[in-house]
Amino acid sequence: MGRFNQSQPLSLHGEVICITGEFHCYRKAELAKIIRREFGGEVTRTFTKRNTLLLQGHNLTDSIKLQRAKKQLVPVVGEREFCEHFGLMFPSDLSI
Repeated sequence: MGRFNQSQPLSLHGEVICITGEFHCYRKAELAKIIRREFGGEVTRTFTKRNTLLLQGHNLTDSIKLQRAKKQLVPVVGEREFCEHFGLMFPSDLSI
């Protein structure tokens, strides 16, 4: 996993993001709203050839969306990495 680094701007403009799994800090609808309104990204419910990023929640080891992302060489980012990069709330004591 991993796609973000400190030198990148805090923008998702031009990104088409699929959100999958369960999340500790946000509901999927909240994440979708944040991605659209705060960072300019597009969110899809299904994973297609248009997707440029998969935002993966916990407890997903072999989902169809994850398999497709890997097959299409689309980056997969976990909840902790996403929240930390964009300055969103994420409890430091969670071990995921």
